[in-house]
Amino acid sequence: MKEKRKSARHRVGVLAALMTGQNKLICFGAVEDVSVEGAKLKLTKDTELPDSFEILLASKDGPRRRCSVIWRRTGRVGVRFQPIEEAK
Repeated sequence: MKEKRKSARHRVGVLAALMTGQNKLICFGAVEDVSVEGAKLKLTKDTELPDSFEILLASKDGPRRRCSVIWRRTGRVGVRFQPIEEAK
C-alpha cells in the first residue's frame, strides 16, 4: 500500500490529556505516533470526542496543540494539528 502522508510519522508513546477549549479534561490518551501535521491517539477509555479539541502533552506545562479529528476507530483517533496562531 502506497504511503499517502505528506510527512513522516514517528512513534512516541507519550501520555496526553485531551482538553476542551475551556480547559476541561475530556479524557487521557497516548500519542502513538506523530508528524508535523498530525498524530494517532490511543484513548484510555471509550469516549466520544468532539470534532476538535486540544492535546496537552505529558505534563501541565508540556506542549499544547489544537487539533481536528480526521478519522475514528474503536479506541483510536487520527488528528490533524491546526496551525499555530502567531502572536500579534
